[in-house]
Amino acid sequence: MNATGFCSPLMRLSILLLFLASLLCSAATPAKPWDKLDGVTFKPQRWDDGDSFHCTLADGNELILRLYFVDTCEAEKVYADRIRDQSAYFGITEAESLALGKG
Repeated sequence: MNATGFCSPLMRLSILLLFLASLLCSAATPAKPWDKLDGVTFKPQRWDDGDSFHCTLADGNELILRLYFVDTCEAEKVYADRIRDQSAYFGITEAESLALGKG
């Protein structure tokens, strides 16, 4: 508050933004329950690298599952740009990154 007892324009804007943010958070829809898939088997593929993989359902259909917010080292040299980026990020050589991807 300033000397006159009123909030500054910046303070009023901050309060308004906090109020709007609280409305957005309270309006979020509840999470849906997890789906459970019975009789699923892992189906190895040469390009499986830990953050995505194939599986076969009990009825014979196939799914490709992707783990969001997970990144693992690439296993194939065709992704040279990603191997270079991942190596730089983790502070390892490209050969080490590729070896980890094939893990």
